[in-house]
Amino acid sequence: MLNLIPMPASINPSAGEFTLSRTTKIFATDGKTLAIGKLLASYIEQHTQLQPAVVVDDQSQGNIHLKLISDPNLGEEGYELVIQTDSIYVTANQPAGLFYGIQTLRQLISAHHSTTSTRLSTSLKLPAVSIQDSPHFSWRGAMLDVARHFFRVEDVKRYIDLISHYKINRLHLHLTDDQGWRIEIKAWPKLTEVGAQTQVNGNGGGFYTQEQYKATS
Repeated sequence: MLNLIPMPASINPSAGEFTLSRTTKIFATDGKTLAIGKLLASYIEQHTQLQPAVVVDDQSQGNIHLKLISDPNLGEEGYELVIQTDSIYVTANQPAGLFYGIQTLRQLISAHHSTTSTRLSTSLKLPAVSIQDSPHFSWRGAMLDVARHFFRVEDVKRYIDLISHYKINRLHLHLTDDQGWRIEIKAWPKLTEVGAQTQVNGNGGGFYTQEQYKATS
């Protein structure tokens, strides 16, 4: 059984393995899939010494293919991930589904690397499998209480990356409470000049500028 969180709706393992190697490339079909392909390439680089190129409109075998298809059954967040001995295909009806598909692939890469090596690898084998998945719940949320304990912008972005890895699609950023006010309101500067200076236990606080807040949205 593959160790995936959350467990996909359908998992059908098959024989064989796909080998990630120095010749592996990621093929996208347009600008939307290209951006997701670059994100996948960064995930692969985190766990291996590989730096797969991301290219558009190529049908070569032995590589990773990202594609948006017209399949209403997958909805906005569903995807299909097929790992064969000679290629990997991630398809979805919408970019959100494609994003969640590469999160599943990312978990497979991470899990296999952690069980086979403690160092970065120049190749990595992934089990052949066909996975189809769509969320059971449309609203899957997590909260970060920055009003009581302030977190830096880098920490918030890291939190967003972690929850999206597990297919959480809503963030509740708790910005104001009696311990602190954390969002800049330019018409009322004292909200942050005074209200953002404390947090729980009386330690120093902080706040996010409007530009910083937009960057995490």
